[in-house]
Amino acid sequence: MGDLEYIRNITAIEQITWLDRMLCIPLVRLLRELLKASNDACMRSQNLAANVL
Repeated sequence: MGDLEYIRNITAIEQITWLDRMLCIPLVRLLRELLKASNDACMRSQNLAANVL
């Protein structure tokens, strides 16, 4: 493998990780928000059930 090919591969890898970062961070945030909302809803329904009983 020549030096030029090695540099080209590194650049491609850097671009992929940059893309992953750009796509992944919003997805992680979205998942975190969804989990939080789901937990909140679960707690509320448990509280409602406890109040009814």
